[in-house]
Amino acid sequence: VNSQFDFSVQFDNLAPAELGLLLFALGQGEPRLRPKLGGSKPACCGSIEIALTEVKVMDMAAAYAQYDAAPATADAGVYLVAAKELVLPGQLRELAELLRYPGERECPDRNY
Repeated sequence: VNSQFDFSVQFDNLAPAELGLLLFALGQGEPRLRPKLGGSKPACCGSIEIALTEVKVMDMAAAYAQYDAAPATADAGVYLVAAKELVLPGQLRELAELLRYPGERECPDRNY
């Protein structure tokens, strides 16, 4: 309970809308998703909240043209807006309701 850890996600060749979908899956869009991690998910365990600290992207064409190119910090909101064209709002709301924490459903009090 209340554990914290740092991690990074690396990706290659994502279009802006695809990166936006990745950010949605990590719980950065609206409605906010609460991803699950680990075991015992049917027993109401494993809900996590991801606090995004930064998004860095590298323009590969610039990287090939320039020897010391480095990733640039990007605005996550730009990618979330781009992803709206790929997201079905009704299904996204239903998924957010299923992943909501704390949920309204009863958790089993025994093995499942």
